Amino acid sequence: MKSIKNLIKKIILSYKKHHHYIIDKGKNNSVEIVALDGTVKKIKKLKGSKIFLYGNNNHIKLYEPLGKLKLSINISHNVNITMQGSTERRYLHIETQKPADYKTINNVYIGKNFATTSLLTIELCNGNGDVTIGDDCLMSWGIIMRVGDWHTILDAETKKVLNPNKDIVLGNKVWCGSDVYIAKGVTIPDNCVVGARSVVTKQFSEPNCVIVGTPAKVVKTGIIWTKDSPYYSEMCEKQSVLK
Repeated sequence: MKSIKNLIKKIILSYKKHHHYIIDKGKNNSVEIVALDGTVKKIKKLKGSKIFLYGNNNHIKLYEPLGKLKLSINISHNVNITMQGSTERRYLHIETQKPADYKTINNVYIGKNFATTSLLTIELCNGNGDVTIGDDCLMSWGIIMRVGDWHTILDAETKKVLNPNKDIVLGNKVWCGSDVYIAKGVTIPDNCVVGARSVVTKQFSEPNCVIVGTPAKVVKTGIIWTKDSPYYSEMCEKQSVLK
């Protein structure tokens, strides 16, 4: 019985070890936590996260509060990731290929009070391309953001690259439903809602909109949204009317 307990203990310790690590295979890399008082601390592990830095000049800066933060990061050279504080659940996977040109730079910025229902995947692919997400944004499950393509499309005659990388920008308080795909070059303004399973492929300019479809388009304007359920909001509205 004692040997079985020891075996279970080893398995648990092994699991914890392999799900709380930062592996640095390059040079001039850093993973830092910025405390509420501004103190900066470089860390070698992060609870519930797997961070693999296999290139150089990668810098990850996480601001407190960390909340329920789980990261799966696999990046090469010159990637800067900044996440402002949130008490919400945040589960992200961020990935790049190992580029032939080490001069490419990627920046990922995520604002305050960010929340995900489940995994958000950010694919930086190969080459330049930034992702900016504003404050108070909410992501459902199965969402993918991709600043480029994993393979190249060329003009048959000129050999010109037809599918270069482009930035992605989400404003403040953007809510994306489940299984949304956000392509390179997309801009989504403040206070917008993106419907489930939408494929967003272009820049939008008007805030306070509902964006839905494949490809996505504006279907309603002049909206606001809250994290409360419609049932709760209706009850509050009825109580307000009764008063």
